[in-house]
Amino acid sequence: MDLVALKTFCRTVEEGNLTAAAKALHITKSVASRRIQNLEDELSSKLLLRSTRGVSATDAGAMLYERAVA
Repeated sequence: MDLVALKTFCRTVEEGNLTAAAKALHITKSVASRRIQNLEDELSSKLLLRSTRGVSATDAGAMLYERAVA
C-alpha cells in the first residue's frame, strides 16, 4: 500500500472535499483523485462517496481511515 496515497485519502476524509485536500497537500485535484482511485483498485473497494457537496467515507473507507490514523 502506497503511504502517500493513504495520506492523501486521510486528508480528503478530514477535509470532506477533494479540492481542499489537494490544496492542503500541494498537489492537483487530479493527482489526489488518481491516488485514491489506485487505493480503491488495490483494495477492490469503494472508499469514498463523491457528490457535488464533497466526499464522505464509505464503511470500508471509515475502517481504513480509523486504522490509518491509529
